[in-house]
Amino acid sequence: MFILLPLSDEGLPKDSAEKHGIIREILRRAEAIGMGKEDIVVDGLVATIGANPKAALECFETFSFCKNEMELPTVCGLSNISFGLPERSYVNTA
Repeated sequence: MFILLPLSDEGLPKDSAEKHGIIREILRRAEAIGMGKEDIVVDGLVATIGANPKAALECFETFSFCKNEMELPTVCGLSNISFGLPERSYVNTA
């Protein structure tokens, strides 16, 4: 199994569109070396809403893109979304 992290040489993608482009490119390269979609799981790269209020929406957009357009399963570190927030434990239990 291969966990696809949608990162580039420039670092974290600035928005969902860039993240989706990175996913497409990495998938293309993986398929070129013989990996199939059944071997790949995409990490949604959940960012903190403390730094980016649109982080949750962008994560859902990426999950939808992976499922509906790319037919790829996803995983994520969901607790990342609350990093740096006051009362983080309450946010994580919601």
